Amino acid sequence: MHLTKVFDRLGLANDIKAKTVFHRNAAEAGAFIIDGKAEVGMNLIPELLPIAGIDVVGPLPADLQLTNIYAAALTSNAKDPTAGKALADFLRSPEAVSLIKAKGMDPG
Repeated sequence: MHLTKVFDRLGLANDIKAKTVFHRNAAEAGAFIIDGKAEVGMNLIPELLPIAGIDVVGPLPADLQLTNIYAAALTSNAKDPTAGKALADFLRSPEAVSLIKAKGMDPG
């Protein structure tokens, strides 16, 4: 739905409507490209990266992005708050930041 709004905002919706094929998930988008049913596919970068046979060329420009933000939280009644805090601390570590970036996400 986001890309429909982007194409509309850019004034491209009518021009590309006949060429647009919507997919259910990244695997289907990748299959359309691999099978020659589409030349370009769009989905979340972390979902596209593991698909063999396609090249991820990059994100949409920042002003066209729909950003997903993930957060870690620890409830006051957590069974093991020490483990939860350790996970949250690890997610901020240089090792985790490197892995998060490698998987196509921005650690913020």
